[in-house]
Amino acid sequence: MVTLLAAATAMLLTAGAQTDPNLVGTWASGGETFMVLNADGTGRMEEGPVRWTTTGGVLSVTAPDGSADRVPYQVAGDKLTLSFPAGTSQLTRTRGPPTDPGKTSAGATKGAAAPATTVTSRAVRFNDRRLGAGELKTLEKLERFVGRIPDGDYWYDPRTGASGRWGGPALAFLPPGLELGGAVPADASGGGQGNLTGVFMNGREVHPVDVAGFQELVGAVLPGRWWVDASGNYGLEGGPPMGNLVAMAQARRRAGQGGGTAWSKRYEGITPGQNMNLASDGATTCVSVSGYSRCTGE
Repeated sequence: MVTLLAAATAMLLTAGAQTDPNLVGTWASGGETFMVLNADGTGRMEEGPVRWTTTGGVLSVTAPDGSADRVPYQVAGDKLTLSFPAGTSQLTRTRGPPTDPGKTSAGATKGAAAPATTVTSRAVRFNDRRLGAGELKTLEKLERFVGRIPDGDYWYDPRTGASGRWGGPALAFLPPGLELGGAVPADASGGGQGNLTGVFMNGREVHPVDVAGFQELVGAVLPGRWWVDASGNYGLEGGPPMGNLVAMAQARRRAGQGGGTAWSKRYEGITPGQNMNLASDGATTCVSVSGYSRCTGE
């Protein structure tokens, strides 16, 4: 849950941004176009048009609504490696004119789509349920952005996008609303009966690490049953919105309450070797995973 507030309040640094000419072209993954980057800084992804820049080996992609992502990259000829929090993603530059994202590129063959059929043999469970064929396709599509997720047991809150290893705290943030195992169970983080922390969010009794993260950012965390959405709005289960966690964190920081002490934490990541580091100087909190970082601030 720490990553929820850190990501929601993140500001991306774009000073000195430019466009790396080595990235211009159409980039594909698994036989399908992943993104198109034009020389003038415009581009297109599956979600629609984007603008892109590069700074110091980091690719910044900005959507029309202003939301942006920064991803470290390495390019060697027609091979592009993107380093996401959950792992790396390998892309190949295709020849010929750009194609629309989500469609098979001109040079692709039926054999290039083979990974979509082999994914069904994977042993991946979300929310205490093995994923079906349709859900595995959703996972495969997600992995084009974040890298391959190892087989294992995970939980996922479709309302916020928070996710983690089964029985543990939130360790990553995926897009909300994905079809990955249905509703998050009460015991996803090791509790479920109210004896772990007594704090339930969207049905899940949150892990003590999650509670500690909230306390660092917003102050006191009251036991009870709460709902939270991906924008940080919250309220009592079944009731109307009562406030916004992001706004609370920003107000707390501006007021200097609980923000005068530097601190740092380190957690084991979802992917082996992909650990999450959190640090604060008392005013700004940063999250870093495998070279991908975001910080709170204005």
